Amino acid sequence: MEAKLKPEFVGNIQGRFVVKDYQRGYRWTDEVDQLLADILNVPDGEKYCLQPVVVKNIGTDGDPLYELVDGQQRLTTIYLLYKWMSASKTLPRAAPKFSISYETLEKRAVFLKNIHDVADDYEPQCVDEFFMLNAYRRIRKWFNRPGLDPTGYAIELYQKLNSQVSVIWYEPDSDESSADDSIKLFTRLNMGKIRLTNSELVRALFLQSDASGLKEDQRIEIATTWDSMERELHDERFWSFLTNSPGTDYPARIELVLDVFSKKPASEKDPFFTFLRFTDMLDPCIPESEGGGRIRLELWDDVCVFYNLLKDLYSKSDYYHRIGYLIAVNASTWEEILAKASLPKDQFDRELIRMIAASIDTKKFLGGESAKAYGELSYETAREKELQQRILLLFNVETARRSMDALARFPFSSYKHSPTPWSLEHIHARQSDGLNREEQWLEWLGMHKKSLERNGMMLSEPLQSELEATVSEGHVKWDRYRVLAEAICEKFNPPGGDGYLHSLFNLALLDTGVNAALSNSTFDVKRDILIDKERAGYFIPECTRRAFFKIYSGRSASVMSCLWEDSDRQNYGSAINEMLQVYFNETEDNKGGLEYV
Repeated sequence: MEAKLKPEFVGNIQGRFVVKDYQRGYRWTDEVDQLLADILNVPDGEKYCLQPVVVKNIGTDGDPLYELVDGQQRLTTIYLLYKWMSASKTLPRAAPKFSISYETLEKRAVFLKNIHDVADDYEPQCVDEFFMLNAYRRIRKWFNRPGLDPTGYAIELYQKLNSQVSVIWYEPDSDESSADDSIKLFTRLNMGKIRLTNSELVRALFLQSDASGLKEDQRIEIATTWDSMERELHDERFWSFLTNSPGTDYPARIELVLDVFSKKPASEKDPFFTFLRFTDMLDPCIPESEGGGRIRLELWDDVCVFYNLLKDLYSKSDYYHRIGYLIAVNASTWEEILAKASLPKDQFDRELIRMIAASIDTKKFLGGESAKAYGELSYETAREKELQQRILLLFNVETARRSMDALARFPFSSYKHSPTPWSLEHIHARQSDGLNREEQWLEWLGMHKKSLERNGMMLSEPLQSELEATVSEGHVKWDRYRVLAEAICEKFNPPGGDGYLHSLFNLALLDTGVNAALSNSTFDVKRDILIDKERAGYFIPECTRRAFFKIYSGRSASVMSCLWEDSDRQNYGSAINEMLQVYFNETEDNKGGLEYV
């Protein structure tokens, strides 16, 4: 017998179900109330799917008898719900259409059948009866809450169970028909709560031969292509282009492609939305104009075309970088992007530019009646800091996109899945705050002592002698560290005010692991640390490297100068403007880009 897989409205479940003795008994408590609330809260006109019910048909022709492999807790609770609605006369027509019995305890089936009559004074004979009786009483209490209409609730639940709420009905194929295979399947589904997933269910939907019209070689081809997609999606570069979620969020990565194909909303709470969308697409009773009535092989071909479109966008540098940025900052969804992908190339390119421009438009991002100049954004304001990080990410992405090296690509995988999150780092810090342990103070003083010596600089006496003695002896108190640190920072601070300190002219992109190592060091010491980190294999964004090596300052700059000077900041801002001007031009009020203040 071939496997059967379909959504089944709860109200259509019929037959006799047997629970074998390898399963534990009924144990639901608070889950009963949650199930009732979930059913009642399904919005009118929408569908909702409960966890799968896994069964094996063990009956003869015309005798619907099933071994209940998985779903005992849910199905028993639903039975008790129907039982209460009908036996209490709240809704007499709601009698259950199925029964549940137990392999070694036949009396339990009798107890379930008569549970309404004994609900008040019965003494449970075993732990299973205790939990079943408690669940029945919970259902009764739930319906009889003060001020509520039990009949109205019962009618609403009954209607939802008949036309909106379904289970995924799964009958394994004949290869899993033996008793040993039932136990293995039960163990797989319940040990560690490993559940059937959307991707497994959709795969079974395509591969089942029962009434599918597929030949064996076509099923093999689908399975082979499916596995090939899954392998390709394990390329972290491809995966990180597609999503911000780690691969561990998906039991099978192809589920992401199926979610996007089925236009699953980010806010969707139904865990089986994607599977239900595919069943609707294949449902001959749903008109093509409403997305149904598809032929199985044609639908699979459409999935393949869709997947190849994603691969094609990934393979082209312009689209890889622009779409990759939009996904990375959650500025656009794949549905929004792909809605434009069918446009002529020049129009699609223009739409992507507009999407990116909208993502950094200060008026849209910050709100308010007027836009704020990019140069006035401050690191000290959380929302403005987030926009600063967006702009610097785009600066790095666009630099890679416009690189003369055809193989140069911004590594979204490093940006998204670094062991430590990415953040903004001050290129030059005017203070040494943030260190609170003696070993940190000594390390900071030691690094800056070397920088002073390398640049032919000294503190005034007696501070210079105190610095040398402190580093040599390896001991310092907070008050003396503070005095020495302030004197060192004053030596390295470039002339002029510090109005630039928290602006884009003094910020670069780094992951917080490297950022923490730099702490509040001066420009010259930070550059030394970056060199060491890069040698150790850390990823340093290209624009951050160029800033610290003064590549943006041109040939006239003193590359090894220990100061981040006014001219360096201006040249850095000009580089950002030149690289991002195509996007600045599309903003409503920031067309001038980054203006130096």
